[in-house]
Amino acid sequence: MLKKTIAWGKQNKGKTMGLMLAMVLITSISGYAYYQTFAAITLDTDISESATTYKTGVCENGDPGHSCEGNVSVMLDNGSYFLYFEDYDATDVPDAYFYMTVEGNEEETQKVEEDGLLILTPQTDDGRAEVEGSFIISLPEDYDPDAWAGLTVWCDAYNIVVGSVSLQ
Repeated sequence: MLKKTIAWGKQNKGKTMGLMLAMVLITSISGYAYYQTFAAITLDTDISESATTYKTGVCENGDPGHSCEGNVSVMLDNGSYFLYFEDYDATDVPDAYFYMTVEGNEEETQKVEEDGLLILTPQTDDGRAEVEGSFIISLPEDYDPDAWAGLTVWCDAYNIVVGSVSLQ
């Protein structure tokens, strides 16, 4: 079968090149469209002067080969808690989500999904954490900051910890 395919390719060089060019073009357009779905995401960065920092921590790398950078703070303003990310970057994963975790640097991947509190990023259709830079994410109305000691950046597609933050 392979020999027939190679022979056809040699006999039909024009068609073969056309098919290859079409495949490269489709792949390039798909990749660019995927990138643009996240590149266009912007989150609010304005912090009120009355906001106070409740807990803060620094991103630490997760499972081998994955990195997480930046500072994360739990802040309070007018009775509402929010997360403030500063110079955050952990976007080299295909399917990332933010989870609040009971322990600071959560390493047991099963506990992240089972016991963690999923924090949805509002600018993506499904809440993925494909964002970077400095931004704010509101926490749920019933959020209890004393119940959660950390934040985990979780890759759902591969069930791995990309990074974590121990909040002090």
